[in-house]
Amino acid sequence: MIANLQDWEFAKEIIRKYDLARRSKEILISPVHGLDNLRQIAEEISRSQLPVRLNLQLHKYIWGADARGV
Repeated sequence: MIANLQDWEFAKEIIRKYDLARRSKEILISPVHGLDNLRQIAEEISRSQLPVRLNLQLHKYIWGADARGV
């Protein structure tokens, strides 16, 4: 889970260190739900040119953060 830009920087280091872009089929990055800086994180991910997909927790947007079993 990515909560801030420092988490994203750490994730990039791991992706590069272990050559995950080559070794894995997909790299999914999930931001913490309810971030104020989600747009900034999304823009940084896009700018990175890494083969990464932003993976939002859609169930929390649809049914709310407290819903269970959905």
